[in-house]
Amino acid sequence: MKAISLRTFVYASALLLMGSAAYAGDEFVAGYVGLNSSHVNADGNLWAFVPTGSSSGVCLATPNDSNGYGVGPSPVICIPRDFQGKKGVVLSMIPYFGPFPSDLVLWITVYQRGAKFYGTPVLYSGP
Repeated sequence: MKAISLRTFVYASALLLMGSAAYAGDEFVAGYVGLNSSHVNADGNLWAFVPTGSSSGVCLATPNDSNGYGVGPSPVICIPRDFQGKKGVVLSMIPYFGPFPSDLVLWITVYQRGAKFYGTPVLYSGP
């Protein structure tokens, strides 16, 4: 069994308990964000902006637990954007086989190089 440092344990605990984590130097730190039906636009697509404090184009996102997989959603698309004066990422998913459920719950692990935090997601309405 591999031992982990106290610093790694603290970061991992913060990620699990708070749903976000601060950027720590050059370490790889991801956030865990919850999305719901308020992040689905008028076209029925999920478009959420997550503020991170970074403008890096290096961005990764992976879906986790959800009640919306029955609609066959696309992979998560992660796009760096400035929105409402904040730097961050847009997370987008498109349902293939029908609309997302009205009670959608979707958890996504997200990483953006240089992220200082992973803030509360809001519906993205920009270009």
